[in-house]
Amino acid sequence: MRILPIKATLLSPLSYGSVAIPAGTATLSQALGDQALCFALCAALGMLKNSPVLRENPKYKEDLQAMPWRASLLWAKSVSLLPPLVRRSDLGVEGGKHKRFEDAAGSGNFKEFFVIQEIAPHSVFQGALFVKENPFEIASSEKIVVRMGNTRTGQVLLEPDETVESVRLNAATAARFGREEVAVEKFLLGNIQATKMLPLTVAQEEVRTWFP
Repeated sequence: MRILPIKATLLSPLSYGSVAIPAGTATLSQALGDQALCFALCAALGMLKNSPVLRENPKYKEDLQAMPWRASLLWAKSVSLLPPLVRRSDLGVEGGKHKRFEDAAGSGNFKEFFVIQEIAPHSVFQGALFVKENPFEIASSEKIVVRMGNTRTGQVLLEPDETVESVRLNAATAARFGREEVAVEKFLLGNIQATKMLPLTVAQEEVRTWFP
């Protein structure tokens, strides 16, 4: 298993619903998720199934185990948020006049008008991939653009970054692989639980246990 230190630069605004604000959500700007990154890499390299239909009961552990890489959290290096932005959903088009959608239309992102706050383009994150197969070699390029965030509208440029010396792992991912003893230093979200900064070789030894 190889370590690939990486830099992630936002090419477009990126948002995901994580922090509640009046009438909407703001995006947690400290970190981008490791599991989201792994899935985004697979999508960019044509390794996901073509069906647009999500499974009724996702099997994240099974899916992650099938991938030839794991990741650290992408931790903020130089990040800023854009001003809040008002968005509109046409429930008649997107959800139909179904009672379940009408009942949910008064809360959260099901409101007809709601607010989001995105991470700005040119924001930079750092982290590492732990790979059995090098995605940059698969792509025959030192740069890969992946899509992350709500509806995968955020474009993120990944490239090697030899300045990275330490990373934060996601204890929530470790727990998914049976490693509940991994200590959490920063609890950000239920699925983003950051460890302390770990030297790359120490992180590698932990991540080695996440592979079958």
